[in-house]
Amino acid sequence: MYANYTAADWSNATAISDIYGWNDGGSVYPNVAVDGNDNVHVVWEDWTVGEWGGGATDTEIMYANYTTAGWLNATVISDDSTRWNNDTSGVPSVAVDGSGNVYVVWCDDTNGIWGTDLEIMYATNTTTGWSNATVISDVYGWNNDDSNSPSIAADNNSVVHVVWDDKTDGEWGNDWEILYSVSGIPTSNHPLDIITTAFSSETINWILCDSSGEGQYRVWVTDSNNNNYVWVNWTPWTNNTNLKVPINRSAEGIFSYTIEYNDSYHQFGISDTVFVSVTSNIRPPFFPPIGPNPSAMLVSPFNLIIFVGIVAAFTIMVITLVKQQKTIKGLREKIGKTPVSKT
Repeated sequence: MYANYTAADWSNATAISDIYGWNDGGSVYPNVAVDGNDNVHVVWEDWTVGEWGGGATDTEIMYANYTTAGWLNATVISDDSTRWNNDTSGVPSVAVDGSGNVYVVWCDDTNGIWGTDLEIMYATNTTTGWSNATVISDVYGWNNDDSNSPSIAADNNSVVHVVWDDKTDGEWGNDWEILYSVSGIPTSNHPLDIITTAFSSETINWILCDSSGEGQYRVWVTDSNNNNYVWVNWTPWTNNTNLKVPINRSAEGIFSYTIEYNDSYHQFGISDTVFVSVTSNIRPPFFPPIGPNPSAMLVSPFNLIIFVGIVAAFTIMVITLVKQQKTIKGLREKIGKTPVSKT
């Protein structure tokens, strides 16, 4: 039911979950938000059976909104006709940003790659319609216990903030805690691996982007013996700016440079790794002019020795570069299986 208050008094209650008489299941746990144009947005948990499934063991999240034209028919936003969401969806929360975009979160018991525990799901409604539901409480796979009772808000920059209670154990203990997530985690490009010399000047051109526009980053260096150190400690970054991280050229070898970064909401992005091979100052072999008759050049024993030496040096250089590429490929496969610490 819905009622609103004006200077005159409270309006009469109106049923908004069953305008056309099709909703014959329980409708519970409503939540409401109003946008800048005074349009009303309401979500709730519903037991009605339909093409989406339904019933007591497969409740869904429904949405309705009010404009000057009146109340629109309720819409299921937690599932569709494919019925991928086959367990309970409940306790929703709704928010609207300054552009009129609607954001909804709820707790969901549907199993998936995120596990079999309760998770927080999220959907948004823009001019193109409702998005598919997305799990936001277990993006990195570490959340292995129930997440419940979410609440959502959107700020003036259309950044979405969500909190919920969570039973997952961690360094905070094994009691229920309040967890927080924010939309739009920062992102990084992936520069190519680098083969360089002790006297070159290349940099690692990471570029970080985020809707909030700024944050902090640091860079770890790890050598082929797994010795590691902080090369660049926490340093401010601004949106879409080339960081031009310098390379340590004090020793030869193959090194991995890993960037960790967060935004102004302390939300971490996915770390990125670039492999750098520092070699001796290899220069291309010098080929002397051999005139119009190359065969005459090779007739001379001295010149033939020079030619053979040049070919041998060039071959060694190519073999060295190929080996370095294979080593870098192996290290990249290895580091891809090892999570980077954010401590």
